[in-house]
Formats: sequence, structure tokens, C-alpha cells
Amino acid sequence: MARENLAKDYNIYVFHGTDGDDWDEDGEKTIPELELMLRYASRVGITIAEHGQPGTTTVSRYLNDSGLLKEKPELVRMDVIHEDADEPRLIEGIKKLIS
Repeated sequence: MARENLAKDYNIYVFHGTDGDDWDEDGEKTIPELELMLRYASRVGITIAEHGQPGTTTVSRYLNDSGLLKEKPELVRMDVIHEDADEPRLIEGIKKLIS
């Protein structure tokens, strides 16, 4: 990415969907990579389809703990949905991530 200098010529949007489970329990590897992406991405959106209690997944916990969601809301956003969310809820989530 850096060698090609794409960030200066393009608007780059990164979206990631997950069930919230991660082997990187504390975000030790994920958070630094996310911080790197925020240097060139116009937006990073993360959707978590939870299957348990809201806010209890590994990913939602370490994203909230990182402070990035509060420090850089114009660059990174997270939407947490229940695993059986219907289409209108999915559309609402997409709007939240890109608006």
C-alpha cells in the first residue's frame, strides 16, 4: 500500500465482518494493524454479528478498550448486530458505517 502510494490517489474504505471471536484476545496484533490502516483509509467499518450478550465478544471488547472508536470516530466505526439480524437492520448498520 505505502509503496504504491494509493492513499493519495484514491478514497480507500475497509470493511470487516466478524462473529467477534478472535485468537488475539487483547487485540495485541489487531490494534496496531488497525492504526496502520487508519493512516491511509478514508474509513474502516467493523460489523460484529454477536451470538451472545451484547458487547461481550473479544473483538468488541478490545476495540472499545483501545480508545480508537472514541478518538477517531470519523475514521473507524463499529456496528454490533445480533447474529439473526434481519435485512432492514443490516442496511441500517451499513448506513452507520459509511455515513
